[in-house]
Amino acid sequence: MKLKKIISAVLATVIMLSLSISASAETMFDVAKDVKIGSSYKTVLTDDTMDNTFKFTVTSDTTITINLESDMGLAFYYLYDSDGKEMSSKNYKESSGDITSYYIKWNTKTEFAKGSVDYSLMKGTYYLQFSKNYGGGNIMRFKISDPNASSVTALSLSITIEEGDTLDLGGIVTPSSAKVTWKSSDSEVVTVSSSGEVKAVSAGKAKITATAGGKTASITIIVN
Repeated sequence: MKLKKIISAVLATVIMLSLSISASAETMFDVAKDVKIGSSYKTVLTDDTMDNTFKFTVTSDTTITINLESDMGLAFYYLYDSDGKEMSSKNYKESSGDITSYYIKWNTKTEFAKGSVDYSLMKGTYYLQFSKNYGGGNIMRFKISDPNASSVTALSLSITIEEGDTLDLGGIVTPSSAKVTWKSSDSEVVTVSSSGEVKAVSAGKAKITATAGGKTASITIIVN
């Protein structure tokens, strides 16, 4: 009986150790820091590439541009999709081997690594990872740009119209072909069509909200 208790205790300890090891085995999906398309970032690279991983999302099939600038002589970076598959750039310049990562070299005029690269991506989440170049610096500046990113322009707080009037809000969306969701908080006061045309139905107050590319803008319509 005593032997069985000892064996059980040992097994329990092994199981607990196994669980703790599994829980601490982080991946880039766990540690990636969120960044936004269109914003500029500066980071200090460490020897652990897990620390140098960033996550961003594209809202529709598009081609993005990643602009890079570093004090390193040779800057390596990698782009993965949500399944961990490494993406190939449209203008990849390394011809030898099967490596699909891209690197930027010294710019002789400015004396630091600087360049840009394009990727054709489908809608989804992606992971940008940098590798520190030994013997060089450790500063990386980057910006991810998407010329097709949908957005809505901020609206004024409120506007007053007369009953029966119409108002076209479609112009606040860029690009004009972007998919937009329009919503009225009270359709008995104000209705809004799928193209952003507002119609005043009866006296009162309602909020019109437009959502595109994960961004939202709203305006309060007061009907006399």
